[in-house]
Formats: sequence, structure tokens, C-alpha cells
Amino acid sequence: MNFSLGGDRDGNPNVTPEVTIEVVLQQRLRAAKLYLNDLNELYGDLAISSRFSDEMKHFAGGIKNSKDVKELYRRVIGHLEKRLMKTVKECEASLMSESSFSSDISSFEKVNLDSDDIKPLFKSAELMEPLMVMHRSLVETGFEEVANGVLIDIIRRVASFGLTLVPLDIREESTRHTMVCFVTL
Repeated sequence: MNFSLGGDRDGNPNVTPEVTIEVVLQQRLRAAKLYLNDLNELYGDLAISSRFSDEMKHFAGGIKNSKDVKELYRRVIGHLEKRLMKTVKECEASLMSESSFSSDISSFEKVNLDSDDIKPLFKSAELMEPLMVMHRSLVETGFEEVANGVLIDIIRRVASFGLTLVPLDIREESTRHTMVCFVTL
């Protein structure tokens, strides 16, 4: 099935660039909230462990200001939760802001909510990479059953839905393309 939520500009006068931006923000907001629920469950599932792969130690070592000092899996999950919360705040602020509904599509990426170092998530790889590091570490250290529980379900969701839940197929009416060609000649 092909979805074109907010992208059907092929003769539909109600679908403007502003509508497309709103749909993208709404989808990103919904995805972030769903992943937050998933990570909250995963955080509860991962108990204290003293066995980590070198890759996991290195990855978790790059995360500062965490309440989870010795629990490296929870440190990574907590950091991802903070990034998703930042994503939620950014999307909500952009949806309420009139400036997000300008012709500059990248304007919603520039919202600065506070001065901390936590960055929102923009690419699914930013969520997938830490999840895969945790999965590999759990398998490598003998916790394959844990790795193939809630964590693998989250990995599959990220692989299937990314950070936007559905792909956006933008269709423009063909005369718009013709007009652009004539203007650039």
C-alpha cells in the first residue's frame, strides 16, 4: 500500500507545502512518542549487568551526565530517551509556531528549545546504531535471550518505520514542473 499523507499536491488545492510540513512533524512526533514507550519498557527489562562488549563500553563511555554510571545499557537507553524527548519538544514547538509554516521546509529543524547538549533525532540511524550496539553486546556476553526480546522488537520497528512511520510520496501537478523549467531557461 502506498501512502501519500500530506504529499498529494497533484491537483489537490488543500495540500500545500505547509500541510506537508505539518504532516511530517505530526508523524515524527508520533514516532518519537511510540519509541519513548518502547525504550521505557526496555529500560525496565535490562537489569544490572557487569558484562559488556568493548564496543558497548566505548559507546556508553561517550555519554556524559547520566544517572546510570555502572549500568551501561541503561545509560544508552536513558540518553536515547532524552534525545526522543527533545524530538517531541521540538516537534510540538514547531507545530505551535507560525514560523514552521513557511516555505522554508528546513525551518522546523532549527528550533532551539534550550541550551543543553542533547540533540533531537532526525535520522533513524541515530536511533538504530545504539540499539544495534546494545544487541551485539548482549549477544556477545551471553544474554542472547534478552537481546532477542523487547530490544529486537524495537530494532524491527525502527527498521520498518524509521522516525516518520510512513514514507512521504510528494506528487506535484505536472504544469508546476513545466513552469520551473521555463523559469530556469
